[in-house]
Parts: sequence; C-alpha cells; structure tokens
Amino acid sequence: NPDHQLDLSLVHDRASGSPFATVTEAPGRDLFARETSLNTPSSYPVERSAATLNAIFALPGDLQLKSTTSAQRFDLEQSFDLDATPFLNWFVNGFTDETRFTEDLTLAKREGDFQWLLGSYYEHSRYGAGFSGRGIAPFPSGSRFTNKAEEMVEILALYGRLDWEFVQIST
Repeated sequence: NPDHQLDLSLVHDRASGSPFATVTEAPGRDLFARETSLNTPSSYPVERSAATLNAIFALPGDLQLKSTTSAQRFDLEQSFDLDATPFLNWFVNGFTDETRFTEDLTLAKREGDFQWLLGSYYEHSRYGAGFSGRGIAPFPSGSRFTNKAEEMVEILALYGRLDWEFVQIST
C-alpha cells in the first residue's frame, strides 16, 4: 500500500585498535621506522548494535501517523599504558556502556489551509563509565585508583505545531 511505509534498519559494528599513537622513533633509523615500547599493550575493543523502525500510516481525513522507534547498545573496553613507557607499571583499564531506547510518535494533518502536528518523544537511557588502574604517585610504584559513574535518563516531551494559511497571495 503506497499510503503506508515501513522501514527497518539494523546495524552492528565491531572494531578494535588504539586511538592514541604510542610509538617512538627508533634510534639510528629513519623517520618512518617507529616502534611501540610499552609494558601494557593497548586494547580498545568496541561494539555497537542499533535498530530503527520507521512507520508511516495514512489515516482518513488527510491524517498521517508516524512512528520512529530506535534501540542502541554501545560497549567499549579500554586498556592502555598510562606512562607510555616500558619503565613504570602504570596502566588504566576502563569501560563505557550505553543502552538507549527512543520513541517519537506524531499525528499530523498535512493538507489544506489549516495544518497541524501533535507529537510525543520518549527516551530511556542508561550510561555507565569507569576506570581502574595504577599510576602517578607515589613515584615510581604509583597508587591504585578506581572510579565508576552511572546515569539513568528518562525523557518525555509533548510538542505541537499549527500552520494556518488564511490569505493566499498570488504573484
């Protein structure tokens, strides 16, 4: 039916690698002969999964119902050498976790001199991040550290718009 549309999008990404260049120029070699010299190898595995469903339905009376529903999951683990040398045993292990669900629903009249739209938006999200490791003071052994943060987000919004063309101007 051309008056109704459904569109589903699914995404899954996976990657690893270091966003930081922890390499040094090798002594006695050219500029491009770089080496990594760390006692904690870097690791940054990340994974993201997402789904979005768009639905549009034509209703009697020139009305249109539109829904966009999405869900996303993001996970990042990281491990890196804090002092970026092979001399000190300073390191960081961390994580970032995000889960997000959203729904945007609108009902609209899009034809004629008087057009309007009523909508609602809902979001439920959870964000978490943390680090643990060893480093900084006292020198050279460093101290253990740990931190963790979590946040829950709930959003509900209602919105609308009115358009009224009461005089038509011809050029």
